[in-house]
Amino acid sequence: GCSITFQSTLSNSWSSGGTTYSQYSVSATNAGTKAITGNVELSAGSLATSITDSYSITKNSKGNLLFESYAYPLAARATYTFGYTVKGSQAISFTVVNASC
Repeated sequence: GCSITFQSTLSNSWSSGGTTYSQYSVSATNAGTKAITGNVELSAGSLATSITDSYSITKNSKGNLLFESYAYPLAARATYTFGYTVKGSQAISFTVVNASC
């Protein structure tokens, strides 16, 4: 199977109307030995509904997140960067649901 590691970095946070918002940049690295050729689908778990904005990633009908088509092929040890804004301050711990390599 494919192996992807995630490193989240808080890039901004602010309050609006009593709600805290946090913006994270995520480096997703192909930790495997083969290129990832497509179909990366990530689960954001219970925090999926807290996402208010994102870049370089798309939410599907199941609420999971998909890499953009230009991410592929993602060579071994290469990194794809995406970001999101979430209500609150907790970073998302992503789980790989699907990936082709």
